[in-house]
Amino acid sequence: MKKYEHASIGINSRLDEIQAAILLVKLNYLDLFLHKRQVIAKRYCEALSKVSQMPEMKGHTFHQFCFEVEERDALMSYLQKRGISSAVYYPIPLHLQEAFTHLGYKEGDFSASENAAKHIVGLPISPELSMTDQEIIIQAVKDFHK
Repeated sequence: MKKYEHASIGINSRLDEIQAAILLVKLNYLDLFLHKRQVIAKRYCEALSKVSQMPEMKGHTFHQFCFEVEERDALMSYLQKRGISSAVYYPIPLHLQEAFTHLGYKEGDFSASENAAKHIVGLPISPELSMTDQEIIIQAVKDFHK
C-alpha cells in the first residue's frame, strides 16, 4: 500500500510517551508557531497572487501551504532542480479510494476534487523558514511562470 492509498478506513493514533512529552512542551509555543506560519503564508499569497489564486487567509493555520497550478508536475520538477521541496498531499480524491468503492462513485462524479488532486501543490512552510528561503521559493515559482 502506497502513501495516500487507503484500502480501509481507520485511525493512525501511534503516539508514545516520548512524543507526547515533546508535544506537551511544544504546546506552549503553538500560538507563536501558528502566527509565524500565517506570516509566511501571507507573504506567499501577496507575492504569488498573479501566478495563481491563493488560499484565503482568514482562520487558516497553514499546516500546509497549497495552491492550484495548471502545470503542477512541471513546477515540482523545476523546484526540485533548484533544491526546493514541494509536495502533493492528497493525490487521490476520497471517492476514488479503495476504502470507499462500496459507495459506487466513479471518476467524474466529483470533478472539482479530481481537478484539485491533479493541480494542487504544496510549498515549504514551517515556523523556522527563513526570509531568505522564502524569497528563494517565491522567486523560483515566479521564474517558472515567466
